Order: sequence, then C-alpha cells, then structure tokens
Amino acid sequence: MFKYQSFGHMKSTVSTPELERRWREVRSAMEKEGIDCLFLYGIDAWSGGGVKWFTDLPCDGSLGLVALFPKEGDIALYGHGAPGGAAFPQDSTRGLSLNVGLPISPTLGFTDHFIPEEAVKFFNRFGYKKIGVYRPVLAPYGMVDFVRKNLAGAEIVDATDLVDTIKAIKSEEELEAHKNAIWIHDEIHKNMALWIKPGRTEREVTIDIRKAALDLGCEEMNIMIGGAKGRSYHVPIYLQNEKLESGHNTEIVIEFTASGGYYGELQRIWCVDCEPFPALQRAMDGCYELQAMMAAAAKPGVPCSDMRAIMLRYQEEHGFEKDNRACGHGQGVDLVERPAFFFGETMTFQENMFISIHPPCGERDAYCNACDNFVVTKDGAIRLTQTEQKIFIA
Repeated sequence: MFKYQSFGHMKSTVSTPELERRWREVRSAMEKEGIDCLFLYGIDAWSGGGVKWFTDLPCDGSLGLVALFPKEGDIALYGHGAPGGAAFPQDSTRGLSLNVGLPISPTLGFTDHFIPEEAVKFFNRFGYKKIGVYRPVLAPYGMVDFVRKNLAGAEIVDATDLVDTIKAIKSEEELEAHKNAIWIHDEIHKNMALWIKPGRTEREVTIDIRKAALDLGCEEMNIMIGGAKGRSYHVPIYLQNEKLESGHNTEIVIEFTASGGYYGELQRIWCVDCEPFPALQRAMDGCYELQAMMAAAAKPGVPCSDMRAIMLRYQEEHGFEKDNRACGHGQGVDLVERPAFFFGETMTFQENMFISIHPPCGERDAYCNACDNFVVTKDGAIRLTQTEQKIFIA
C-alpha cells in the first residue's frame, strides 16, 4: 500500500527533499539563462501543474494562484483570501516566504491588478528585472502586462522550455506516485462490469465510477464514455445522456489523480451483452499492435514527434483512417504535459519520462483507442498499466 505524507490537513506524495531537488535543478537552469524570478500561474488541476510542481499546492478551486519562484530564497504565493490572510492554510505549505490572501477573482475585473501589484513590489524589493513566465498562454494577460508596464527595466521571457525539460523527467519518488495512480485505475476497471448494463445511461455509469474513485482516494477525475452500435466514441459528461443497449460497444476513458495530484489514464472498450464484431476486433488489435510499436521506438534520444509518423505510417499500411491528433503525451501533476507526440514538439525521449500512449485505429464501421501508461527506459517504453489489453464483455 502506498504511504502518503501529511502536511497540515493535506495528504501528499511529495517529500520535502523531492521539492528541494526540483528547486535546485530549476535554479541552476535559471542561472544559466540569467533569469531572476519565475512567474507561475494556475487555476485548475488539469493544467495547473506549474504552481503544483513547485509548491505541492493544488490550484483547483483556488480562483487562481500565483507563485513567484526567485533565483534564491523562498517562494512568494498569492491567491484568493481575506485581506491580511493567507492564500493557503499555512500548516500545509513548504518553502514559502510569503503566503498572501487577496480578495481576487478572475470574474471581477476590478481585482485584476491586486496580485501583479504585489508581484512588482516583490521584484523591486530584490532588484529583479528578468522575469521568466512559465506557460505564458496560461498566465493572465492583464497580470503579465501590468508587470511589464510597471516594473522599470523589466524583461519578460518565456521560461516554458527551461522548466519543462526538467519537469518531464520523473524522479523515482514521482514514478512511485504515478504507479499508485495506475493501481487505482486498474482497481476501478476490475469493477466495470458491475456498472455497464443494458438500460443504464452513460451518465449513470460515470457516477458509479466517480464514487468508486473517491473511495480509493482520487482527487481529480475526468470520465468519458460513449456507446453505440457500430462506430462509437467517448464523450464528456454533458453529452452522456444515451442509454446503453444490448449490442453496444462502449468506449470508456478514465483519467484520475490519486491523492497528491499525480495523474494516470486508462481506456478500454466494453461490448454490452454481445461479442465484438469483426471490424471492431480488427481495429482494437491494430491499436494494441501500433501501441507496442510506438513503445518499442520510444528510446532515449529519439524525437518524440516521431511517434506521430509511426502512427500515420501504420494506419496507411493497414487501411485505417489517418488520424491527425496527438497520439500520446507525458503526464505528471498535469493531465497532459510534455512531451507530446505531435508536430512542433522539440523534446527527445529521456529515461524516466512517464507517458501515455493512445493511438487510434478507425474505419467506416469501427473506431478504437488503446490507452495505457508507460515509463521510458534505455530499451524503450515499458507498460505499467496492468489491465488486460482486450475488448471486454459486460
């Protein structure tokens, strides 16, 4: 059984020495680039890993957290809270010099300047001029623009690659946290036949999966289901209104974090009260064969974008539709993080990257995805997911 640590009322998978390792490695990279301080922003768990990875504090439900990570000294944290109060319960924090609550909300435009005003004060106090913004697309334009206009001599640079090249390679401690998340996915899947029944709606199945996930300690959940006779595709909960029927093939995707915030994901197809029809079985067999080819090719030094070329070549050679979406990606404290198996990705595979490989195979009457978690080794990516690779029958 995985052993969690407690900091205040918060359960964590991350030790203080692990946080300190991250801080050291990032500061070494900042020094090479001459960056004085990083500006980190997060507002949800799916993509709030910038703040989470540096502080081990979750962003979901926060109305936005800003963390300033300086080249030396502790982190300054700003978020929603009472004036004079804290952005996060102090006994659950580590490595903070400031923990500042402000009456802000992204829906209240007149509060937009509250946090960047404090950030400018922090930068001026230490004479910081070169500010690296991690994931600029997530950082509110108004905040960054305020800093640019009000910090004399400011140089704002994109620090995304600097952080991502470190964040993408997992420590042994992080890999253990991921394995715990994978175990939860495997355990939930063992019970899927209890919930997939003719006459139940897709939404009812999602609700049962969600309850089981909460019982196993999950914090963040994304569950997508889609059932049909013939070609099916998973959909989010607001579209899960169809009843499952005998003869349906039902695609189920579960993406959870265990307590502490580390993600995994799993995707399988269930046939409802029927055997898989030939086109569906052929597509599913193709997915698993393709996934294994991609995993074998994922060796250190290989460009991650090569995975897409492998997928497209296989699909063409076997008569499947060519699919232009990303067919895999890294995971961590973000649901989707680098490396991505898509054009534009500049990373090469490195040992201890934790990845999800999910290539599709589709034709006129059938469409499938295979989705499992892997860790990159010197010999290629090794599958960590334990759930059997097949079409299941309910």
